[in-house]
Amino acid sequence: MQMKKFLPLMCFVIACFLIFAWLEGCNRSETEPLAKLKSVQGMVEARDTLAGTFASAKENQSINEGGAARTGKASSVRIVFADGSDAFVKSEAYFEVGKNYPLAVQDQGMVIYQFKKQKQEIKIKTPHGVTAVLGTTFLLDVTPEGTRLVLNKGKVSFTDPTGKESVVLEPGQSIFAKKGAPLGKPIPVDPMERESMFKGVTPNDAAINRQ
Repeated sequence: MQMKKFLPLMCFVIACFLIFAWLEGCNRSETEPLAKLKSVQGMVEARDTLAGTFASAKENQSINEGGAARTGKASSVRIVFADGSDAFVKSEAYFEVGKNYPLAVQDQGMVIYQFKKQKQEIKIKTPHGVTAVLGTTFLLDVTPEGTRLVLNKGKVSFTDPTGKESVVLEPGQSIFAKKGAPLGKPIPVDPMERESMFKGVTPNDAAINRQ
Protein backbone atom coordinates (compact mmCIF):
# COMPACT_ATOMS: atom_id res chain seq x y z
CA MET A 1 0.00 0.00 0.00
CA GLN A 2 2.78 2.43 0.90
CA MET A 3 4.48 1.76 -2.45
CA LYS A 4 1.28 2.63 -4.31
CA LYS A 5 1.07 5.92 -2.41
CA PHE A 6 4.63 6.88 -3.29
CA LEU A 7 4.46 5.73 -6.95
CA PRO A 8 2.81 8.94 -8.31
CA LEU A 9 5.35 11.06 -6.42
CA MET A 10 8.26 9.02 -7.79
CA CYS A 11 6.91 9.37 -11.33
CA PHE A 12 6.57 13.12 -10.83
CA VAL A 13 10.16 13.43 -9.59
CA ILE A 14 11.51 11.36 -12.49
CA ALA A 15 9.52 13.42 -15.00
CA CYS A 16 10.89 16.67 -13.52
CA PHE A 17 14.43 15.32 -13.70
CA LEU A 18 14.05 14.34 -17.36
CA ILE A 19 12.59 17.72 -18.27
CA PHE A 20 15.41 19.52 -16.43
CA ALA A 21 18.03 17.40 -18.20
CA TRP A 22 16.41 18.10 -21.58
CA LEU A 23 16.36 21.85 -20.92
CA GLU A 24 20.00 21.79 -19.85
CA GLY A 25 20.91 19.99 -23.06
CA CYS A 26 19.07 22.58 -25.10
CA ASN A 27 20.83 25.41 -23.31
CA ARG A 28 24.23 23.84 -23.95
CA SER A 29 23.54 23.35 -27.66
CA GLU A 30 22.35 26.95 -27.98
CA THR A 31 25.42 28.38 -26.29
CA GLU A 32 28.02 26.08 -27.82
CA PRO A 33 29.99 28.06 -30.43
CA LEU A 34 30.16 26.91 -34.04
CA ALA A 35 33.94 27.01 -33.93
CA LYS A 36 36.99 28.10 -31.95
CA LEU A 37 40.35 29.56 -32.92
CA LYS A 38 43.41 27.35 -32.44
CA SER A 39 47.13 27.61 -33.18
CA VAL A 40 47.11 31.40 -33.51
CA GLN A 41 50.42 32.40 -35.12
CA GLY A 42 51.58 35.95 -35.87
CA MET A 43 49.26 38.80 -36.81
CA VAL A 44 45.73 37.39 -36.68
CA GLU A 45 42.54 39.40 -36.18
CA ALA A 46 39.10 37.95 -35.55
CA ARG A 47 35.53 38.87 -34.75
CA ASP A 48 33.07 36.63 -32.89
CA THR A 49 29.94 37.45 -34.89
CA LEU A 50 28.81 39.57 -37.84
CA ALA A 51 28.05 42.45 -35.45
CA GLY A 52 31.45 42.21 -33.79
CA THR A 53 34.58 44.19 -34.59
CA PHE A 54 37.98 42.83 -35.55
CA ALA A 55 40.57 42.64 -32.78
CA SER A 56 43.68 40.62 -32.02
CA ALA A 57 42.71 36.94 -32.07
CA LYS A 58 42.98 34.86 -28.92
CA GLU A 59 43.56 31.14 -28.48
CA ASN A 60 40.22 29.30 -28.01
CA GLN A 61 38.25 32.39 -29.04
CA SER A 62 34.68 31.47 -30.00
CA ILE A 63 33.42 32.03 -33.55
CA ASN A 64 29.75 31.99 -34.47
CA GLU A 65 27.67 32.89 -37.54
CA GLY A 66 29.17 35.96 -39.20
CA GLY A 67 32.40 35.56 -37.25
CA ALA A 68 35.63 35.76 -39.23
CA ALA A 69 39.41 35.61 -39.10
CA ARG A 70 42.00 37.43 -41.19
CA THR A 71 45.74 36.93 -41.19
CA GLY A 72 48.75 39.13 -41.93
CA LYS A 73 52.13 38.22 -43.41
CA ALA A 74 53.75 35.06 -42.05
CA SER A 75 50.66 34.39 -39.93
CA SER A 76 48.10 31.62 -39.65
CA VAL A 77 45.22 30.29 -37.55
CA ARG A 78 43.09 27.17 -37.43
CA ILE A 79 39.32 27.50 -37.15
CA VAL A 80 38.16 24.28 -35.51
CA PHE A 81 34.45 23.48 -35.74
CA ALA A 82 32.41 21.70 -33.08
CA ASP A 83 32.53 18.38 -34.97
CA GLY A 84 36.32 18.47 -35.31
CA SER A 85 36.41 19.78 -38.89
CA ASP A 86 38.79 22.67 -39.43
CA ALA A 87 39.91 25.41 -41.76
CA PHE A 88 43.63 26.21 -41.70
CA VAL A 89 43.80 29.90 -42.67
CA LYS A 90 47.25 30.71 -44.01
CA SER A 91 49.00 34.08 -44.40
CA GLU A 92 47.18 37.12 -45.83
CA ALA A 93 43.87 35.27 -46.02
CA TYR A 94 40.28 35.89 -44.96
CA PHE A 95 37.70 33.33 -43.81
CA GLU A 96 34.18 34.00 -42.59
CA VAL A 97 31.56 31.68 -41.13
CA GLY A 98 28.62 32.88 -43.22
CA LYS A 99 25.60 34.39 -41.48
CA ASN A 100 23.58 31.54 -43.02
CA TYR A 101 25.86 28.68 -41.94
CA PRO A 102 26.81 26.19 -43.44
CA LEU A 103 27.71 28.80 -46.04
CA ALA A 104 31.22 30.18 -45.51
CA VAL A 105 33.11 32.94 -47.32
CA GLN A 106 36.76 33.10 -48.37
CA ASP A 107 37.62 36.40 -50.02
CA GLN A 108 41.40 36.11 -50.31
CA GLY A 109 44.47 34.00 -49.60
CA MET A 110 44.83 30.26 -49.06
CA VAL A 111 42.77 28.11 -46.71
CA ILE A 112 43.17 24.35 -46.31
CA TYR A 113 39.95 22.61 -45.32
CA GLN A 114 39.55 19.29 -43.54
CA PHE A 115 35.84 18.57 -43.22
CA LYS A 116 34.47 15.47 -41.56
CA LYS A 117 31.53 13.78 -43.26
CA GLN A 118 28.52 16.07 -42.97
CA LYS A 119 24.78 15.46 -42.99
CA GLN A 120 24.36 18.82 -44.67
CA GLU A 121 26.36 20.11 -47.61
CA ILE A 122 28.81 22.88 -46.72
CA LYS A 123 29.47 25.59 -49.29
CA ILE A 124 32.53 27.83 -49.46
CA LYS A 125 31.95 30.99 -51.47
CA THR A 126 34.82 32.82 -53.17
CA PRO A 127 34.61 35.77 -55.60
CA HIS A 128 34.92 33.29 -58.49
CA GLY A 129 32.50 30.52 -57.52
CA VAL A 130 31.16 28.15 -54.88
CA THR A 131 32.77 24.91 -53.64
CA ALA A 132 30.31 22.36 -52.23
CA VAL A 133 31.51 19.59 -49.92
CA LEU A 134 30.23 16.84 -47.61
CA GLY A 135 33.51 15.52 -46.21
CA THR A 136 36.87 16.17 -47.83
CA THR A 137 40.37 17.63 -47.58
CA PHE A 138 41.05 20.39 -50.11
CA LEU A 139 42.48 23.86 -50.48
CA LEU A 140 41.25 27.09 -52.00
CA ASP A 141 43.73 29.78 -53.06
CA VAL A 142 42.03 33.08 -53.89
CA THR A 143 43.83 35.84 -55.80
CA PRO A 144 42.48 38.82 -57.76
CA GLU A 145 42.97 36.76 -60.94
CA GLY A 146 40.90 33.78 -59.83
CA THR A 147 40.38 30.87 -57.45
CA ARG A 148 42.42 27.66 -57.50
CA LEU A 149 40.82 24.56 -56.01
CA VAL A 150 42.99 21.51 -55.27
CA LEU A 151 41.36 18.32 -53.96
CA ASN A 152 43.35 15.94 -51.78
CA LYS A 153 40.66 13.54 -50.51
CA GLY A 154 36.98 12.94 -51.10
CA LYS A 155 34.94 14.68 -53.78
CA VAL A 156 33.87 18.30 -54.31
CA SER A 157 31.96 20.30 -56.88
CA PHE A 158 32.75 23.81 -58.03
CA THR A 159 30.10 26.11 -59.50
CA ASP A 160 30.70 29.44 -61.21
CA PRO A 161 29.13 32.65 -59.79
CA THR A 162 26.24 32.48 -62.28
CA GLY A 163 25.31 28.97 -61.19
CA LYS A 164 25.27 27.81 -64.81
CA GLU A 165 28.58 25.93 -64.96
CA SER A 166 29.67 23.24 -62.52
CA VAL A 167 32.45 20.64 -62.39
CA VAL A 168 33.15 17.73 -60.04
CA LEU A 169 36.71 17.03 -58.91
CA GLU A 170 38.27 13.71 -57.92
CA PRO A 171 41.25 13.37 -55.52
CA GLY A 172 44.46 14.67 -57.08
CA GLN A 173 42.69 17.07 -59.42
CA SER A 174 42.75 20.85 -59.60
CA ILE A 175 40.81 23.61 -61.32
CA PHE A 176 41.48 27.32 -61.75
CA ALA A 177 38.40 29.52 -62.00
CA LYS A 178 39.58 32.64 -63.78
CA LYS A 179 37.62 35.82 -63.31
CA GLY A 180 35.18 36.34 -66.20
CA ALA A 181 36.21 33.14 -68.03
CA PRO A 182 34.33 29.85 -68.56
CA LEU A 183 35.23 26.96 -66.28
CA GLY A 184 37.73 24.56 -67.75
CA LYS A 185 38.12 20.87 -67.03
CA PRO A 186 39.89 19.59 -63.90
CA ILE A 187 43.55 18.75 -64.40
CA PRO A 188 45.81 16.35 -62.47
CA VAL A 189 48.18 17.73 -59.84
CA ASP A 190 51.76 16.52 -59.66
CA PRO A 191 51.89 14.02 -56.73
CA MET A 192 54.97 15.66 -55.20
CA GLU A 193 53.40 19.12 -55.41
CA ARG A 194 50.18 17.77 -53.93
CA GLU A 195 52.03 16.20 -51.00
CA SER A 196 53.87 19.46 -50.35
CA MET A 197 50.63 21.46 -50.43
CA PHE A 198 48.91 19.42 -47.76
CA LYS A 199 51.90 18.58 -45.58
CA GLY A 200 51.61 20.29 -42.25
CA VAL A 201 47.82 20.62 -41.97
CA THR A 202 47.76 18.18 -39.05
CA PRO A 203 48.20 20.00 -35.70
CA ASN A 204 50.92 17.59 -34.55
CA ASP A 205 52.97 18.20 -37.69
CA ALA A 206 55.64 20.85 -37.12
CA ALA A 207 55.26 21.96 -40.73
CA ILE A 208 51.89 23.52 -39.91
CA ASN A 209 53.63 26.83 -39.32
CA ARG A 210 54.94 27.01 -42.87
CA GLN A 211 53.40 29.85 -44.87
